[in-house]
Amino acid sequence: MVLRGYRLRGTDLTGITQEIKKISMSVNKIRARTYAKLLGNEIAFLVDKIALNVYTRDPTVSIYECACSRTEEEIRVAQLQGLKTPYNLQVYGQVFTEADYTYFAISCMQNEFLKAFHRLEEYSVSESEYEDPNNSKTKLWKSLMEKTATPMTINFGNGIPQIAKDQIVYPTKKERCRTEARHQVCNRILNQVSFGKQIPPECLMKNIDQMMKILLQEESQKEIAAKEKELMNILPELEGADFIFSVPSADVPAQS
Repeated sequence: MVLRGYRLRGTDLTGITQEIKKISMSVNKIRARTYAKLLGNEIAFLVDKIALNVYTRDPTVSIYECACSRTEEEIRVAQLQGLKTPYNLQVYGQVFTEADYTYFAISCMQNEFLKAFHRLEEYSVSESEYEDPNNSKTKLWKSLMEKTATPMTINFGNGIPQIAKDQIVYPTKKERCRTEARHQVCNRILNQVSFGKQIPPECLMKNIDQMMKILLQEESQKEIAAKEKELMNILPELEGADFIFSVPSADVPAQS
């Protein structure tokens, strides 16, 4: 897709403002749901690494606080650099008016956010349409861009969403065990194909290709299954877990 566009019949400023408010509300609901999953994944990652003695828990900070800090930093960096990652929660729109319609050119890194614009008529331009100079949509968008030197820009969603703790969405224990088992086996194979040495950037993809071939073998899949079963007895449940939000040092009696 060359341009993700929508249009709304009418150019009345009051009507446009009302639609923008409704769209912004929908965008922010999607942003909150996305953040709830990102935060849940980060909490799960920290909990699992602590359970496996990969990380040492900070006695002065809760796992929840640490996960919030790490997730929010990922979001800030992704949005500042305009990266196409799940952490980029920005949604922008440029607004144009022409004849009886108001047009919105939307910029976002995740298609999930486009659901917020279902109220409008889609008026996007695909690659094939853009290559056709006689296509009506292509001609219209090019005309709008050329006529409007500085179009009005709308920020439909930015910053860090605010959610309650009970809105956090955690991956299931089985999903966590499966992921951790796969990661452990992948790391072992990568270490094997790199002969235990640090992998230089120019060799990374070559080694990953070698690793993937070995990973798909039956022996590797059995190893993953065995590790997954083992991890089910090690990794803790997350739903309703109070330790995620507590500070360990607060449970230690003060020394006299």
